[in-house]
Amino acid sequence: MNESKKRLSGVIDVIRSGKKGYFIQEDTDDIEVPMEWLNRALSGDVVEVELGFKYGKTMARVVRVIERKTNTFVGELMKDKEGIYLKPDNARVYLPFAIVGSQGTSVGNKAVVEVVDWDNDPITAEVKTILGVAGEHETEMKAIIAARGFDSDFPKAVLDEAQKLYEHLWDEEEIARRENFRTTLTFTIDPETAKDFDDALSLKFLDNGNYEVGVHIADV
Repeated sequence: MNESKKRLSGVIDVIRSGKKGYFIQEDTDDIEVPMEWLNRALSGDVVEVELGFKYGKTMARVVRVIERKTNTFVGELMKDKEGIYLKPDNARVYLPFAIVGSQGTSVGNKAVVEVVDWDNDPITAEVKTILGVAGEHETEMKAIIAARGFDSDFPKAVLDEAQKLYEHLWDEEEIARRENFRTTLTFTIDPETAKDFDDALSLKFLDNGNYEVGVHIADV
């Protein structure tokens, strides 16, 4: 078979800068894919490539994407003369996504979007979640979590179950098992946005004029 027409199927890996990729091979060296031959393929996608000769060596050209690793991406919502688009946080995702169905979405927010049409030019996506204003600490933390496929918010069922705990007072038997600081000035050092409050300080004025400072760290 003529090598210039040989086709292979496998996974592609795009480098950190997004400038080129590599077609991964298990038993031999990976094959470089130049930027202009990526054909919208992204890291982790299963692709079909055709081998060809470019820049003095054998390279791979993506013929088609067989399976996308993901359809959701995280980035900042920006605006140009064409409209609102998402600039992905991950430079490996070298493609911008035109936002559709969200004309009221504020520019400058971080968001999670889902692609609705890979074949459109430009690729179109819908906003699924607004994470907050880009650059703010809490927003950036949420963006990191979302980019790895996790949800920073608890499901409603979990929140409902947690709420039920507040509806039940501690019984005397449980109180007897614990160190009681209810009459001592004790305050958490976790931020207001924390998911759990398990670190605290306490301050007590002693009869001899000294101060007792307690450091409370939950042992989970």
